[in-house]
Amino acid sequence: EQGRLPPLERSQAGQALAVLGDDRDLEELIHISAGPFWMGDDADSDAAPAHRVTLPAYKIGRFPVTNSQYRRFIEKTGRKWYSDDGQRVEKTTCPVTDITWYDACAYCRWVTDLWRKEGKISMDEVVHLPSEAQWEKAARREDKRIYPWGDKWESARCNTYELGLGRSTPVGIFPESQSPYGCLDMAGNVWEWTRSLWGKDWEEPEFKYPYDPSDGREDDNAAAEILRVLRGGSWGSYRYFARCSLRLRFDPLSGSGDLGFRVAVSPISSVL
Repeated sequence: EQGRLPPLERSQAGQALAVLGDDRDLEELIHISAGPFWMGDDADSDAAPAHRVTLPAYKIGRFPVTNSQYRRFIEKTGRKWYSDDGQRVEKTTCPVTDITWYDACAYCRWVTDLWRKEGKISMDEVVHLPSEAQWEKAARREDKRIYPWGDKWESARCNTYELGLGRSTPVGIFPESQSPYGCLDMAGNVWEWTRSLWGKDWEEPEFKYPYDPSDGREDDNAAAEILRVLRGGSWGSYRYFARCSLRLRFDPLSGSGDLGFRVAVSPISSVL
């Protein structure tokens, strides 16, 4: 029903639902089948050339991780989290923000153990941040679409600067922006951490395309001064940054009020 409301009213309805109780499965995982897809963009020097990449099957969160999910993690582990939004009940179902790359990885390790105990994943699977290849395939599937919904920009489909809200919104309130696989909030709302390395230079990526997962770019133990790739754009960024192929970078030791993450699940053997 929220999809029929104007964006501001959708956000308000989503916040009201967070207070009253949201019965959606916000931990839902989407299965992404094995096979090739088009990655990159010939018109973007940081993401050129467009090329075919083949990935094994994996799962990815339909939604970004929310404040309520992350709050449960810090309550169980005692990890520090400094977030005004995280303490507001009406922001319960908004994406978690103000976390570092290392915070996001710690959540993934914790939820791996939890989901194994709950039977949500097998003992041979692990929860992790998606690689930028996994993220991009989930956003655009096998074609070269510019945005998760297609090639034509429509500002009312997602929460970017053009929408004018100036803040994050509850996850999933823009159903018309879902990707071909059914993933939501992959354009706008908050930037999302990936496990992929960018390099030390802010201006130019060290890890260029064609994408090669065996060249060290998926090293979870890389030095902290090496920047990590962000994907998806946010409520504070322009539509240019909401493109499926757009690569940004950020300091893994820092957080931001417009930066969160979603999880992926893969066989242990494919992420080591």
